[in-house]
Amino acid sequence: MVKGCTTTPKGAASVCLLISVSAFALAACGGGGGSGSSGTPASSGTTSPDKSGLDLPPTISGTPLNAIVYGRTYTFVPTAADPQGDAISFDIANKPDWASFDSGTGMLEGTPEAADVGNYPNITISATDGLYAVALRSFAISVVSSAAGSIVLSWDPPTQRDDGTPLTNLAGYRLHWGTALGHYPNLASIPNPGVATYVVDQLPSGTYYLVATAYDSTGMESGYSNVATETIP
Repeated sequence: MVKGCTTTPKGAASVCLLISVSAFALAACGGGGGSGSSGTPASSGTTSPDKSGLDLPPTISGTPLNAIVYGRTYTFVPTAADPQGDAISFDIANKPDWASFDSGTGMLEGTPEAADVGNYPNITISATDGLYAVALRSFAISVVSSAAGSIVLSWDPPTQRDDGTPLTNLAGYRLHWGTALGHYPNLASIPNPGVATYVVDQLPSGTYYLVATAYDSTGMESGYSNVATETIP
């Protein structure tokens, strides 16, 4: 159980959520895609100096999700740092056509369509400080037609606004989730204030981050709730 309240603009519909998260076993199937990656999960980097010098190389790490159901948004952001605090830029090899890449942050993101079902191997993300380059181990992303992983969310409907006044016109909720902390591109809308549970399904194996908001009949929406994290095995 994770309990937390949002900080909202004055007058917004405050939401204090009690989120209970559980996961079910993954069994991706259909559509010509695989249930996993043919690449090695990327959890550490390798270093290759571009030239000699006293500067120390940057570091890069991260574990990309190895599958996504088409129609859902895939997001991966590596963690990189430079010991001297030098600016870091990123590059990618074998980027899937359905995804975009930000050379400033290293974020790989995209929403594959049905025609993109299949396996995308040998993806490599690297970081450089201008002197040294480091790279994650190559990985693959499988775009699948369906998956059996599920996460169950439940919450306590908010009853007041952040200024302490009663919330009398609650209209519904929006659930946001993604595969990178702080990035929640997937959305489910629940236009019913009486609903207090929701199942996010069609999830391949991996770690997911989920937040919720509440909104009133005028369209005023709260900030994000606490973050619920769950891993589908």
